[in-house]
Amino acid sequence: MYVETEFRPYTIEEIHARIEQSKRDSAAGLGQDSEEMFRELEKEFALEDQLEMAKIEELV
Repeated sequence: MYVETEFRPYTIEEIHARIEQSKRDSAAGLGQDSEEMFRELEKEFALEDQLEMAKIEELV
């Protein structure tokens, strides 16, 4: 279920600070490789598909 929330816009200073933090995190080896992220998403979507199919089969 999607719940809409309101977010305030970032200031330029906040954006720059986030960029710099991201650069520091990357240099420190923190974060997640995009290929790893996509593998995890594929697993999550496959599980959701299985659960959805199980619900459909229960209804039939």
